[in-house]
Amino acid sequence: MNQHISVSTMPDTGHVAVVKRYLDRLEASDVEGIVALFTEDAQVVSPFLGCMSPRPFFDKVRDASGQSRIEVLDILLSAQGASRAMA
Repeated sequence: MNQHISVSTMPDTGHVAVVKRYLDRLEASDVEGIVALFTEDAQVVSPFLGCMSPRPFFDKVRDASGQSRIEVLDILLSAQGASRAMA
């Protein structure tokens, strides 16, 4: 079960900064910068593209997205300490 915590009251565990860097790089179509945030064995799971390595996934996102703007409304972290976050 995920617990919803406002970004303004969230303890700084470093996750928020990483998610913000990820979103900044995503908005800039910086595939190299995005891929650098993932471990070598990382997999991205997409309902549209299935499970794949970050580089080909974000190449496809870049090619399909064009000049997208991203506005973060909230960031959700696992309440069980899992190493993942959603924005």
